[in-house]
Amino acid sequence: MSAGQGCPMYFRRVFICVLFFSIFSVHSAEYRVVGGLQATSDQAPYLAALLQRKKSLQVAGVSLPTQVFADSITSSFEAPLSHCGYGLSPCAHAQGKACVIARGTNTFADKVANCAKGGGVAVLIYNYFDRVFSGVVGLQQELPVIALSGLARDQLLSHIGESVSYGYQEGAEDADFFCGGSYLGDGWVLTAAHCVADRKAEDLFVAFGSGSYLDGRDTYGVKAVYPHADFSTVGLSLGHDVALLSIVAAPDHLQSIPLASWADQQEAFNSADVAQVYGRGENGIVAAGGVAGSSSMSHEAFVADMPLADRQTCVSTMPDEPLENDMLCAGKQWAVGTCFGDSGGPLVWRDEGEDKLLGVISWGVGCALEGHYDVFASVATYRNSLYRVMNGDSQELVGQSVSDLVPGDIEIEDEVTYSDSTEIGGGGSLGFFFVLLFFRLSRRQMDL
Repeated sequence: MSAGQGCPMYFRRVFICVLFFSIFSVHSAEYRVVGGLQATSDQAPYLAALLQRKKSLQVAGVSLPTQVFADSITSSFEAPLSHCGYGLSPCAHAQGKACVIARGTNTFADKVANCAKGGGVAVLIYNYFDRVFSGVVGLQQELPVIALSGLARDQLLSHIGESVSYGYQEGAEDADFFCGGSYLGDGWVLTAAHCVADRKAEDLFVAFGSGSYLDGRDTYGVKAVYPHADFSTVGLSLGHDVALLSIVAAPDHLQSIPLASWADQQEAFNSADVAQVYGRGENGIVAAGGVAGSSSMSHEAFVADMPLADRQTCVSTMPDEPLENDMLCAGKQWAVGTCFGDSGGPLVWRDEGEDKLLGVISWGVGCALEGHYDVFASVATYRNSLYRVMNGDSQELVGQSVSDLVPGDIEIEDEVTYSDSTEIGGGGSLGFFFVLLFFRLSRRQMDL
């Protein structure tokens, strides 16, 4: 864990999602959340691990080992193979085909651009060495770009002209972890919108508890995904970063966690209390502007204490961040916090022996950096809206709350303006789009 994330390969000043989750290979469960300790088996039974089916490249019925480029789109495709050499010029005869290109001589971005100019629909770049590699291709590219080892090269080249497919495998046993969440009861899971806004319900699974999600425990399919209607990755704000998942069946006898109310949030921040974060994300400190993948993620959950910070303190500490009223701040200690892979997980406040869900891990500046708070979506802000969807009163997660609603209550007007609720603690948003654009365009990797 380090400062709020969930998608591998998004840069650390961006969300914390695990969009390109396949880049990580977890070999051990001994890694720590940054500054955290391994959670005991009976801690946080409501903790959810969000999993997505792995994608594989199938050539002549054989699945080849691959690596998706860090900033490539990950669309599925099926197309004939067309060899384009080193991709030094627009690929001839590539219209509607997957371009097979050798690594070397020019940049990855140029190879992809020349495939696109030839009408290609995907790019497969193979190595001359017996290892898989990765890189970046630039934000302007619009094709899926996949790296393959030298071991896969002969398989590719021997099937030029034949069809290749890239898509999700069936079943949960090979699914990849990408974000956290919290079980609210009755088959509902709360997570971050940036974790799931671009994912299909049928490709997702959920496992519960703080232990390893590989230990044979039950996994549950997802029926529907409800990201907040106002969430967007475009612009300077990462507001409304909440989403509900409806799973196919409510687990038997699984403890849920109640949503914190406005009163709970006010009490927690007014008393300058300490909350806990749970996650399976990266365990290393990451500088501002650093990238995911610098350390490993864990199959098992870790927990760290996070001092809460009121809104005024948070804003004055991070004046360059456009902090909004639907966010909370916590942390700021050196080497303690959330990181890539932790996004969507819970910020938990313990009130007289009862865990309450205070926030949803959203974003941060770097991972576990002293002087920088981790930022969370305020659960109290969206409590009414969440209950409306969970109660079946709404099919869309919309609005923010200025008062408390309990399960079964009638619908009330709950819109809030950005001038409201300035004394209840909280943090803000992030210049995601421009930061991501800068890093993607400035980190073009030479293909040497």
